[in-house]
Amino acid sequence: MTKNTHSAQPPANQMTLKIIWGALTFSQLVYLVLVFGLLESPEQPIEQNISIIFFGIGCSNILLGTFGIEKFMKAQDFSGFVTQCITKWAMIEGGVIFGLVNKLQGGPDAIMVGLFILALFGMIKTFPKEFVAESTSDIEEA
Repeated sequence: MTKNTHSAQPPANQMTLKIIWGALTFSQLVYLVLVFGLLESPEQPIEQNISIIFFGIGCSNILLGTFGIEKFMKAQDFSGFVTQCITKWAMIEGGVIFGLVNKLQGGPDAIMVGLFILALFGMIKTFPKEFVAESTSDIEEA
């Protein structure tokens, strides 16, 4: 028994997803440049416990965006696939934002760099692939 699959994603939509992915990945690089190039650290650093909390929440966002969204959101059609992709990327970017907030509060540089590297790996893993919808007629026949 073979499953017939067909692509429900026009080439223009594939390119749009790749552009969104690239913009969100680039924005994370902008956060890194902001933190190390343009912003000054506050005079009063924050407590180490707060930095650990920011790092933990950032890591959980990145891991959930990279590995967990597909378990919670099933993509039945192309619209659902787009929503799933954008949700993944937003979760990953949220992790980097926790690193940015940590640095703005006077936290250590390692938190921002660590979250940025994890997010970069997450973005590479979630690069948009072609969406292939299963034919419903084959499922009904089985």
